[in-house]
Amino acid sequence: MRSLFVFGCMLLLLNACNNAYKGLQVATAPAANCVERLKPDYTNILFRAEVEVQKQSLGGLLLVKAMPDSTRRVVFTSPTGVSFFDFAFGGEKGFEVVSIMAKLNKKRVIESLRNDFALFLFESNDKLPLKRKRGDEFYYGYPQGEKTNWYITDSVCQVLKRAELGAPKRPLAEIHWWLDTQRVPDSAIIQHHNFRFNIRLTKIAR
Repeated sequence: MRSLFVFGCMLLLLNACNNAYKGLQVATAPAANCVERLKPDYTNILFRAEVEVQKQSLGGLLLVKAMPDSTRRVVFTSPTGVSFFDFAFGGEKGFEVVSIMAKLNKKRVIESLRNDFALFLFESNDKLPLKRKRGDEFYYGYPQGEKTNWYITDSVCQVLKRAELGAPKRPLAEIHWWLDTQRVPDSAIIQHHNFRFNIRLTKIAR
């Protein structure tokens, strides 16, 4: 009986330690529109992309462009112009697969890419966010079903530190940006925590 009790206590402690969001406190955030003020400018930007999937790597070009119909397109091609995928975010449909390579045309792959780039583009942020804090960091959360898009800033809404796609107890993916003075990303990285899948982006001057 004692051993079962000790084992049960260990499981409780382990679960508490594994809950990355357990310590967040309800907060009155410094600015109601903080996330809107700090989000990057994606009007028309071309990135050099390096993708790591498990033990494989892939290079190409990623175009992010605002369209006249208010949608934003995310197009990933090889250096020779072969299209891997073309996604549209926003508009009446919210999300649309314009085209995708046959090898990538799998529900789980599309869903993962959709989640990543929705977080990257600050999509689905039309509602008032959850507001939490930990130390000198403020968390603005936008629920997406069972997951939450978290945008983390400093305490005075001057710096966008990172974004996280969070499950109830842990981040599944996170994004870091390095922005120029006009809030255009010079570079960014999308990292997953539950499997090896990373995307590194570097702006190409045009």
